[in-house]
Amino acid sequence: MMLSFLKWVKGPIKISLMPGAKIMLVKMLKLLKECFPRNTAHGWKIPKFHALAKFLLSIEKFGAASNFEGDTGERFLKEIVKNLAKTTQQRPGSFAEQLAERLYEEHVFQHAYDYGVIPALDYDYVKVQRQGNVTLRGKYQMIFGVMDRYGRGSVTIDWHHGDRQKLGIGVSELMKVAIADFSLENGWTGAFQVTGYTSYKTHLPTSSDTVTFRANEFTHGNEWYDWCMIQFEEEGLADNECICPAMIVGIFKYDTVGIPTPHLIRDLEYNAEYISDEQLKDDTTYVIVHASSEWLPYRKLEQNFICCFKLGDLDDSVFIVDVKYIRHALYVQRDFVENNTSRLQYICSLPYRDWGKYFDHLIENLNENNEH
Repeated sequence: MMLSFLKWVKGPIKISLMPGAKIMLVKMLKLLKECFPRNTAHGWKIPKFHALAKFLLSIEKFGAASNFEGDTGERFLKEIVKNLAKTTQQRPGSFAEQLAERLYEEHVFQHAYDYGVIPALDYDYVKVQRQGNVTLRGKYQMIFGVMDRYGRGSVTIDWHHGDRQKLGIGVSELMKVAIADFSLENGWTGAFQVTGYTSYKTHLPTSSDTVTFRANEFTHGNEWYDWCMIQFEEEGLADNECICPAMIVGIFKYDTVGIPTPHLIRDLEYNAEYISDEQLKDDTTYVIVHASSEWLPYRKLEQNFICCFKLGDLDDSVFIVDVKYIRHALYVQRDFVENNTSRLQYICSLPYRDWGKYFDHLIENLNENNEH
């Protein structure tokens, strides 16, 4: 609750939420004293604790805490100077004034988006085609040999980075199986080639910041596979309901022409024979994901801050998906609580940029309970 409160006070705040926020602040401070008792010196009778109680009074006078906070260091300068300096003329005489104007405009646009666009669309996100710069790194080729009817065949990895080639670093076995199985299911048993990558950097439609996703078998001595919220489509369910956590096990593009691919088969609805005859080429960037066994709407994560999930069976929950369906980056940890199930349980947390929304939901729930 405290993490979400400290993020909430810096964002756009509805005046109508202030009465509820004051009640939740009192509850938060009581919980802080109960959960983390201080039995030495003055206990919780310290200036910082008293300052928390005055936060909302300052917000009523001066607006969001980002207007008067005393943060120091590079992080603060990055938010109010570095990121906005590119949008000014960078002239000494007008630099500070233009920075203030750009910061004000940014807040206005963000406020309009949070409390105007999103409620009007009734979406937790806007489903759009990603635009902007995309960076793919860690290039390698995967050459699949001729397969038998069971999908058995050779797979050769050719790294562009010489040191990785010498070390004989591989890729995820799940990635190899997923690509081979899709080809086999669509009638392709011949040799083909794909280009893989260990990282994918882009702007997500749900964030203005750049995000890097990694699927690397060897980074600083260990494997590194990132997690994300991935969008699917299911008949009878709204788009914001068909979303779930997933582990990214591979990033790649098809090199071979005339081969069935997810975009050509599923989206364009071409059959394998037509694709082969016309020698069609697919330039889509794909991710291979191992998804959770159940849907986890992002709104549920906003309401609970942390949620538990389990990855689905390998036969049913491994998918090749266009990268444009990645909605959010996720921080995920294995749940070390003992259980009798055969599948591991994981814990995912709400991304930092949306921590404040959890406090919003707490206030909304309080208001609803008071009405009843």
